[in-house]
Amino acid sequence: MELPKYDTKVKKNKYNGTSVNLVNFAPEDTDEIVHICDIIIPPLFKKSKTHGYKIKKAIAYYAKRGMLDKPISVIAETNEKGLHNKYLLIDEYSRYIACKKWMNISYVPVKYININDYSVNK
Repeated sequence: MELPKYDTKVKKNKYNGTSVNLVNFAPEDTDEIVHICDIIIPPLFKKSKTHGYKIKKAIAYYAKRGMLDKPISVIAETNEKGLHNKYLLIDEYSRYIACKKWMNISYVPVKYININDYSVNK
């Protein structure tokens, strides 16, 4: 599945009608662009401290190229209708922090990870 490249930086927020920043382009391996507030952070990630150099690296890459270098890896939680409604963060926490707290990006690219293939001890 190939996603269209995003050439706009501002889009109306479906939650409250305000304008929000979008990622300019979808990085390779992106499955979907989702609102950052739909991503659930596991308690283990919340307790850990993200290295500053990883956040700086993500910000510098975005500033130079206008896109993230990799999509955020998530496991999609589906509702009773079979639609994705929440996403559990699995990897790329530093990119999540960079987007949410430093760059104020509201929509981020995600890559779906199959829960059956996922191992905590990778």
